Amino acid sequence: MKNIYLILLLIGCVLRLSAQGTLQTTSGANIKIVNNAFIIFDNINVINNGSFIQVVGNGTAKFTGNADVNISGNSAITFDKLSIAKSGAKVAFQQNVNVVGQVNFISGLFDLTNSILNLGTTGTVNGETETNRIFATGNGYVQVINALNAPSSANPGNLGAIITSTKNLGSVTIRRGHLAQVNISGTAPGIKRYYDILPANDNGLKATFRFQYFDAELNGLTETTLELWKQDKKSWANVGYSSRNATLNYVEKTGIGALSRWTLSTGTSTGPLTMNNIYVDKTIEENSENKNQLSVWPNPVMQLANIIINTINSSPVCLKLYDAKGSLVLMRQGKLSPGKNIMNIETSNLAAGIYNLVAEWGAGFRKTKQLIKQ
Repeated sequence: MKNIYLILLLIGCVLRLSAQGTLQTTSGANIKIVNNAFIIFDNINVINNGSFIQVVGNGTAKFTGNADVNISGNSAITFDKLSIAKSGAKVAFQQNVNVVGQVNFISGLFDLTNSILNLGTTGTVNGETETNRIFATGNGYVQVINALNAPSSANPGNLGAIITSTKNLGSVTIRRGHLAQVNISGTAPGIKRYYDILPANDNGLKATFRFQYFDAELNGLTETTLELWKQDKKSWANVGYSSRNATLNYVEKTGIGALSRWTLSTGTSTGPLTMNNIYVDKTIEENSENKNQLSVWPNPVMQLANIIINTINSSPVCLKLYDAKGSLVLMRQGKLSPGKNIMNIETSNLAAGIYNLVAEWGAGFRKTKQLIKQ
């Protein structure tokens, strides 16, 4: 049997493939673009079973037209620049795709389905909007790897995960997926975006993380209730937020020690602090000196305050923190168990000054403590 080899060499020109059809390369075929040439796929599907590999500076592959098309095959494609200018249509990835230069949005959607869009260490995504963007109907994700040494508002690959830290994180892999995570806040799901942030050095980062999103990804959740949630050993923990902006579409948290998988879901706070899980010490002796008491340690505090409540019975608890002007800066709700309850509140994002902490629980118990933030 004779093998037929197709070699398509484009040098500094434009090749337009038009009409609803398919460009298919078989094993041994080679498509090469050089000297910033253009190849335009106008309503054309691409099936790559051969070699379609570009490097930086080779040129642009541009998808146009008004029909949905696919990129598929058993050999991954490597684009220099990948551009989309489709009218009310999308390009669905049925295989992994590499981009070493830029992914540029003019109009249209890239659906990753269950595939990986790999930006390597040099690729970026440009021009995403509410209507022109990357999304995924399956487990697909877009990935970039950057070295981050004391990053300041670094946004690797323009994927919307913005990181600041005084530490050297080393080589950081960032993956952005769009499959809504389940059972985040009770039975409530997350939005249709999550990030896996995997630094080589992932301890004591004191990082600030800004999570950006589009309104189209809200998944039915109320935007003004969104808070950051972090996955730890398959369970989700609410870490709250330091700031959020429903107009600019972000939720931000400061003082993060380690990074992993993150998403946004409905929170329970009305202020910018986080109350972590309550620890209960049931060995405490219940006597008149320690029942229904409130204490704070350390005080003054720099980063983390321990709020300690001794109580006899189980009951809801509400914590309120007021600044020196009497303005409410935090309100949190939780549940107490009989004994010594210890709640951790992060204070690293508070301005230095004097605050009043008010705790209300049980049958009308209301205790106040002064908290000094250094």
